[in-house]
Amino acid sequence: MPSTIITPLFAFTCAFANKLVHQEKLKSIDELRSHPKRDQLLNKKQQLGLKYLEEFEQKIPRDEMKQME
Repeated sequence: MPSTIITPLFAFTCAFANKLVHQEKLKSIDELRSHPKRDQLLNKKQQLGLKYLEEFEQKIPRDEMKQME
């Protein structure tokens, strides 16, 4: 299912991802980022999730976590 490309985004439900895939014909996160109506389609939380996707996916190094303990 193509919506699985979009659903890992923060604050995106499966139903909303399906809407983007079927109604807006989006196939990837890059297409969503460059979509002309992106800001109208997404709420503030979704916009932040899209903006910081790569940062959210990064793992925190163990050494850094030990410093926070």
